[in-house]
Amino acid sequence: MTSASSRRRWIGHGTRQKGQALVEFALLLPPLLLLVLGGTALYELVRVQTVVEMAATEAARAAAATRSPVDGDIQATLSRAQASATDQAHLVLAEAGLQSDWNRVSVDADFGNSQSEDTVLVNVTVACLHQLSPVSRTILKPWFPDGLVHLEGHAHEALPRYVSSLP
Repeated sequence: MTSASSRRRWIGHGTRQKGQALVEFALLLPPLLLLVLGGTALYELVRVQTVVEMAATEAARAAAATRSPVDGDIQATLSRAQASATDQAHLVLAEAGLQSDWNRVSVDADFGNSQSEDTVLVNVTVACLHQLSPVSRTILKPWFPDGLVHLEGHAHEALPRYVSSLP
């Protein structure tokens, strides 16, 4: 037979371990939550930056695929390239849910740094001002106090300077 004192010791031993596990869980929960929520905030920033870079690349491709209705009219071609690049960038941003009035697309032509006389280097910059989600805003408040992140994407493509007429 077991004595009453040894039975009490056995019962008390289980409750002490449960209490220790609860304390350990309470100590590990805040850093674990910070790690998970920080990872979520970082994922949001990387996702948005990737989308902005993709929008710039697609805009540069759209600008490079632009053809002028008049052979040799580079200004008309650049004007159409600007419109085409802007439309394409806004389309990509809208598909990713980043459509806002703050998004800006700029297309610049660099006549001097072309690879040949027959091309113009078209540089496209897409700027996006992104409103962070409430969770990310809480985690990233020290770095982004207003909850807005300014992201830019850059790309460039060669645009034919002279367009030959298609048969």
